[in-house]
Amino acid sequence: MKKLKTYSLVVITTLSLFTSCSKDDDASGNDTEPVAIEGTWKLKSLNTTTPLDLNSDGVTEADLVKETGCYTNETVVFNVDKTGMIKSTSYADIVASIEIGTTDSYTYSAECVNEVDNTSFTWAKNGNIITVVEEEGTYTLTLNSNNELILTIEDTFSVEDPDNNGDTVVSDEDITMIYTKQ
Repeated sequence: MKKLKTYSLVVITTLSLFTSCSKDDDASGNDTEPVAIEGTWKLKSLNTTTPLDLNSDGVTEADLVKETGCYTNETVVFNVDKTGMIKSTSYADIVASIEIGTTDSYTYSAECVNEVDNTSFTWAKNGNIITVVEEEGTYTLTLNSNNELILTIEDTFSVEDPDNNGDTVVSDEDITMIYTKQ
């Protein structure tokens, strides 16, 4: 539901992800009620398979929200009439550069690019599974026991090295997006 945008230097399109409702016991043994899907959900984290150091602080992080400072105002709105809107306000333009004197060691940098991108969709709920249909495809989200909507999109994240004939440095990784109700 979020689009990961592919640029000549970087591939990062954010397709939306979601999770749906389930009734689980909390640690005290009491039943907890899942939150209603209808309403606004804000992106909490956008996780890649391989942690990267994109902000040059010497620490690798799998969460692109923490590592880049991008994606901080991304939301998904589920309407009662089973329609919705994905609202994207930024994305990370990620660049990989080969380290001098090496053939397979890279440094990374990321720049937040502001955008206004709204994508409409329809949705259906079956238990704790939510199916979202939008122009780019159909996505299945799950609402976990922490009332987080979770979507994993397989083989959708890669980073290219523009100085090395566009060779792929990070290739075909999964992205997991976690949303919380606002």
